[in-house]
Amino acid sequence: MKINNKINIKIGIFVGIFLLLVSPVFAFGVGMPYMENKEAYVFPGQVTDLKFTLQVEEGTEGSVNIKAEIIEGSEIIEMTDSSNIYAVAFGQHTPVNFRMTIPNSAQIGDSYHVKLGFSSEAGPGSFAFGSVIEQNFDVIVGEKPAPVVSEETEEEEGNLTLLWVLIIAIIIIAIIIIGVAAKKKK
Repeated sequence: MKINNKINIKIGIFVGIFLLLVSPVFAFGVGMPYMENKEAYVFPGQVTDLKFTLQVEEGTEGSVNIKAEIIEGSEIIEMTDSSNIYAVAFGQHTPVNFRMTIPNSAQIGDSYHVKLGFSSEAGPGSFAFGSVIEQNFDVIVGEKPAPVVSEETEEEEGNLTLLWVLIIAIIIIAIIIIGVAAKKKK
């Protein structure tokens, strides 16, 4: 009887893990303006508009809500859109607009670190395990020209982490199934 209880517990754990993995997964990417070495060179008093791009890689029909926020650097960067929640439709590119304003009092050699966060938001009445994709870059006050705005984007590989989590979960499930099958044979 004890052996059957142990097997039932293991099967229950397996079913629980499986149900967590079957829930919808919304993977998204964030493209940012091209910056060599993730550094933007600016002048004192310079104002630059930056456009980041959101794209849902996988998902269901409809849209996924993605929240954008400034984690660090709010002294020089602000969002210019009316809301920080974006409904991103599957296969579409949705722009997120920021404005970077360098103080007139900035000195050559001053630098600022900017960290922006993008996270999926659960819809009303639902629960979601979200991940945050962070975009980091340094803003350096200097004499070098500032080619910050460009249509070229650098896709963030936020989905790579999700892929590894799924692969590891599948391996764990396979090990549990093999263990249960081996015990049944004994």
